[in-house]
Amino acid sequence: RVPKNQVGVTNLMNVLWEVGALVFVGMLNCTASFPAERDVFHRERADGRYSTLSFFSAYCTLELPFGYLCSLFFTVILTFAVGLQPHPNPIFLMSLATFFIVSFGESVGILYCAVFRHVGFALSLISINLGLFQITAGFLSVNLRPTIDAVLNVNPLRFAATVLVNAEMQPMRFSCDEPVFPECLETGDDVMEFYHFKHTMKESFLVLAGLGVAYRVIAFLALTYLPRLQGDLHAEWTPTEPVYRTR
Repeated sequence: RVPKNQVGVTNLMNVLWEVGALVFVGMLNCTASFPAERDVFHRERADGRYSTLSFFSAYCTLELPFGYLCSLFFTVILTFAVGLQPHPNPIFLMSLATFFIVSFGESVGILYCAVFRHVGFALSLISINLGLFQITAGFLSVNLRPTIDAVLNVNPLRFAATVLVNAEMQPMRFSCDEPVFPECLETGDDVMEFYHFKHTMKESFLVLAGLGVAYRVIAFLALTYLPRLQGDLHAEWTPTEPVYRTR
């Protein structure tokens, strides 16, 4: 469990940073099931069976509830295994932030799998993209140039990190027995100030939720229009009239 001293500060921040790595879980969820379903969808859409909205709605209806349950289960285990705050409010906020992190990874996966037919090539690009997003979440890249910092406002992991740090750090206190930092960080507010995290948990959570929805909508638009613009996977598929059998 994480000790409440200066070494514990670094350990706790590393734990919160690693939560952002769950974005790759969303990527793996997508690449494990979506490409095969995408191919079937392209054939059936070309055959006039159903629309993109019907397919995408069914996919999200099955994926999102189980995604949150898994995020909540992960949060509870992490809280009691590492020694985070065992209170309902931090657990709930962390589970929601984890859910949006995983959902963001899956949205990026759907986007790239809609653009590129080859899953291996799409997976390489997804990994690079998500890796850059995680590095610039705010734990490793503390001081960035203003231009780059403004561009990175499209990174949901930045706002997820702010939610996680605010939820876990604010009420904590740490001892100063082992010097690790230039000055002793006695409170959670000192830690947040040292790492340049702002006290904007509510605003960050709203932006995180908005970006989560926005990236899912972008994935839907990519699935709807990009295959048709670049030549649908089944552009040569000859639609047939539905066959109704009666007994």
